[in-house]
Amino acid sequence: MVKKENINKRSPMNVSIASRLLGVSITVFVLLLTLKSELLEKDIIILQLALSMPLLLASMISNAKIVDTDSFKDYYLFNRLTNSAGIALIFNTIGLLVASHISKIIGIVFFILLLILLSGLLYLDLNKRKIYNELMMILIVLVLGLLPAIMAV
Repeated sequence: MVKKENINKRSPMNVSIASRLLGVSITVFVLLLTLKSELLEKDIIILQLALSMPLLLASMISNAKIVDTDSFKDYYLFNRLTNSAGIALIFNTIGLLVASHISKIIGIVFFILLLILLSGLLYLDLNKRKIYNELMMILIVLVLGLLPAIMAV
């Protein structure tokens, strides 16, 4: 059972993290549009950056609604899934920008390292039965990150 004091400590911290990530997404988007819009010529890059914003916003709002054990039950899964998907899309955007405009090899190494680290987290969480975050992130990074990077974005 989740203790109320744990919920009250974690929720504002998670909202803060999600709001910062949302700020990063919006800042990167605006900077790329104004300074170097040709970096956004690949649809998969702009799609993932654009999708990360509403996902992180939904995560932030749902996290703010977690105030007790009842709301924890209602919002936790939704919060974790939207947060994980938003984060994965931000990292995919970074990796695809590296792969398409700096070095394909470095971009692929970025994705491989990210997948190794996510797999390590998955391994550590196997006995906790809450592996859907890591599984979803691995799938998003693999399908929308590494594969497009390998196929030369």
